[in-house]
Amino acid sequence: LDSATGLATSWNPNADNFISSIAVSGSTIYAGGSFNSIGGQARNFIAALDSTTGAATSWNPNAMSSRVSSIAVSGSTIYVGGNFNNIGGQTRNFI
Repeated sequence: LDSATGLATSWNPNADNFISSIAVSGSTIYAGGSFNSIGGQARNFIAALDSTTGAATSWNPNAMSSRVSSIAVSGSTIYVGGNFNNIGGQTRNFI
């Protein structure tokens, strides 16, 4: 949304289901939720999006089983919580 007018901008990553968490780091927007497609790409429950275009980046930790409900960024580390049991190619229960 435009901060001055409140009107929607052209930025539209078009997720196929709801978003429950957003975090910003530089020119990257991290989104988590119950989607399987966002930014024009297949992404399971978590994605990194270009802040200008809304397109999904190549970053794809592929959360398995269920949604991502929280995201926090600290430097080059992304912390994620949710109902998943595998993320980033490793067994990780909920965090």
